[in-house]
Amino acid sequence: MKARYSFMLLILLLTSCGESTKKSTEKSEKSEDIPVEFANCFMITHSNDHYILTIQNPDKKDHFELVIGKNSTTKNCDLTIPTNRMVLLSASMIGRAALLKTFDKVIGISDTAFLFNETFRSRASNGMITSFGDEGNFPIEKLIKSDPDIVMFSDFGNEFPKQKELKKMGIILIPDLDWREEHPLGKAEWILVHGLLTGRLKEAQKIFNQIKTDYLQLTARTKPSETRCMSGFLYGDTWWSPSGESYTARLFNDAGIKYVYSKTNGTGSIPRSIEEILYDCKSADIWFNPGFDSKKKILQISSKIKHLESFKKNKVFCYSHNMNYFWEMSAVEPQKVLSDLISIRSGDPVNLYFYKKLN
Repeated sequence: MKARYSFMLLILLLTSCGESTKKSTEKSEKSEDIPVEFANCFMITHSNDHYILTIQNPDKKDHFELVIGKNSTTKNCDLTIPTNRMVLLSASMIGRAALLKTFDKVIGISDTAFLFNETFRSRASNGMITSFGDEGNFPIEKLIKSDPDIVMFSDFGNEFPKQKELKKMGIILIPDLDWREEHPLGKAEWILVHGLLTGRLKEAQKIFNQIKTDYLQLTARTKPSETRCMSGFLYGDTWWSPSGESYTARLFNDAGIKYVYSKTNGTGSIPRSIEEILYDCKSADIWFNPGFDSKKKILQISSKIKHLESFKKNKVFCYSHNMNYFWEMSAVEPQKVLSDLISIRSGDPVNLYFYKKLN
């Protein structure tokens, strides 16, 4: 938990970040932290009449802070909960909303065409949810017209389009950094942020505690094996595999699987040539996440892939048959991903949630 303590220390040392920081300083008496066990990029502090949500991007010196009032009588707050008009711009955010059943609070997403959840699809078809498209080419006038309370976006380091103008209009932009979390339970724990904003924090804590229990019980029952796996796909001339300190590599480790690139540094992806993959991963028992839904399509990218043992032995698994389901729910339900990996490792995979063997 060193990263967690480093984050808390950083927040204490940082200088003022605007009006929200001043307000939180004035209201810091008799406050306590809401328990956050695995996530390193957010904190929630609770006082008598308000909460303070603090989000820290590891790549930035300053931090995002939001003072959230519990009701309309709370003074000097940025937002009063529950918020009833949310725009959510990533699939994992939608997954949290689905798990907490806060369907009526979501008025916009990036693209309704890729929705998995049946209730959200129905609301979108009835005109109750608006598509806004990619953050890089965001229709600001369309957003203003929809009149949201908050917009949650994935903070990849760039400022959200027209951020200052939107702030003046009272639209609150909240960065989401679940993608920077390294522990699968850290990603899932972001459901607490959604629960806080929608007035369902206690329900979110209950859901997360069950996810945590299920995940840790699986890891406790799982012993390391000699099963080796590879992961990733060829894009152009480059093969991209998860780094050894990544979220995906952690899942392989917790499933008792030896990942070929487990000793590499970093939390993102590592580039390799097809020749390096054929050498490093030739004898891997299982291949995860090739990015296609059939072996035939994989061979169309490169015929050299047929030399991999995992390919020859028909042990290639992916979620590509139902990508929308995977992108919405896998981050918030990592215990199901872990269950799939353990079942696949056993050699007799049954009742898989996300994965499917490629034919």
